Amino acid sequence: MLDFILGKDIAVYVRRHRRLVVCALALTVVSTLFVVIPAYLIKPFVDEGMKSASETVSWKIPWIAFDHGSVFSWHLTHRVLVENISPTRLLVILVMVTFVSVLIKSIALYLSGLAAAAFSNRAVRSLRVDLFRKFVTLPLSFFDSRKSGELVARATADLAVMQG
Repeated sequence: MLDFILGKDIAVYVRRHRRLVVCALALTVVSTLFVVIPAYLIKPFVDEGMKSASETVSWKIPWIAFDHGSVFSWHLTHRVLVENISPTRLLVILVMVTFVSVLIKSIALYLSGLAAAAFSNRAVRSLRVDLFRKFVTLPLSFFDSRKSGELVARATADLAVMQG
């Protein structure tokens, strides 16, 4: 599949550094999940936390429960995380959870960017090394018929396009 999408020549360089690609993709998925979590967790505050300060509230989130014996049989339920606390305390807890979620999202996104940049740099470096090896093995007659400046300019421009 990778050969079909990128072509056989480029897929070789992606396969050499597949751990970095998988790491970057996994960290991107984690950061995306932690974008959704604060919105999912703030819903109970909007529903329950807006009551008067004298009333106690419970922090319930929607949950999917699977019936025993079948993976495809499920029903929507609620899971209680915290019971009988003041709305102010619920707000403090939700702010802390949201802060931690945003922090994890930011760290995962930063590390994902580092992994993607490391992959890009390593793949282009491998391409440059292979191109240099190819130039070194070419016969001298190849260089007689072409200008060396054109070869270097084309190689540099093509590799710059590959790096993005």
